[in-house]
Amino acid sequence: MKKKILFTLVLFFAAFAVVSVVRTNAASVTGWLWGGSEEAADATINGNETGLGWISMSSKNCDTDSNGVNDACDLSGDGLVNATDFTAMVSYGVDIPSDNSAITGTAWSPNLGAISFNTADVAGCPRTFGDGSCYARNNGGKIEGWARILNIRDAGANAGGWEGWIAMGEPFNGAGRSITLAAGNLAGYGYSASSSGNPELGWIDFSGADSTPDPILTVDFTGSGMGSVSGTGGLSCVGDCTKSYSGGTVVTATATANGGSNFIGWTGCDSVSGADCTATIGADRTILPQFDIACLPSSSCAADTCEGQTCADGCGGTVDGTKSCTSGTGNWREVAP
Repeated sequence: MKKKILFTLVLFFAAFAVVSVVRTNAASVTGWLWGGSEEAADATINGNETGLGWISMSSKNCDTDSNGVNDACDLSGDGLVNATDFTAMVSYGVDIPSDNSAITGTAWSPNLGAISFNTADVAGCPRTFGDGSCYARNNGGKIEGWARILNIRDAGANAGGWEGWIAMGEPFNGAGRSITLAAGNLAGYGYSASSSGNPELGWIDFSGADSTPDPILTVDFTGSGMGSVSGTGGLSCVGDCTKSYSGGTVVTATATANGGSNFIGWTGCDSVSGADCTATIGADRTILPQFDIACLPSSSCAADTCEGQTCADGCGGTVDGTKSCTSGTGNWREVAP
């Protein structure tokens, strides 16, 4: 029998807040890890496990429409998902990059709270990579590195000698003990032990979690003019661009016309208010701002004035000859009378 944890944690789920990290070429992890173990006395998963139990890798497991309210998990433990469970919850999740850079984000254990994969939280890991660094990474389809159970770390001397480390991959758990990522599916085991190798919460099964690519927002500029688009999560475009977001993110994009151009409007949005486009990124989608060149009167106007004349505007129309014009470099520009 594994030793029981030596301290009591009072966990307030609603107080747990995680800043969502948006990264290019990342995939959000959904599903559950299982870190429980069962006592032979009853052979039933009923809350007396000495392991971590279930670990949620994303708030979207319970908040499927990402509106900040649980709609899928039995939080009350009565075997039903009903109005009792429809309570506010915060956003959390883990992102796995497609390259060798750091895994980011936080998972959640109803038993022990936040489990962080963020580099800052795994500083001082028991064993480092060859370059002396501590983090978690996707190394060509193998998940390697460290995560940490923050409530155990923060308990300090009250943790009964436990440290809350979770080791992942062959470099830290030994040959043949890898966690793999293939076709979006995770498989394998991490291990919870102290820095000296003493078991704490034991093996953690990753096979119940999937890593699916984040949906991509494409901003496709249209029209004859020029402008820029900025918005949620650092969106910044001066021409056609793309950006990935966690599924369900509500993006607000704002269009700004360059000098000599006018912003005409948006298409592809859920809603539009002036220069703002709002779109929920549940899957790959495209929004289209239109910028057109501001029309200039042609040089056919008489010098110094358009008064009493009808002048071609250079854009297929005419300028009202009752308005005054100022000269530019070869063209006339219409100004307010």
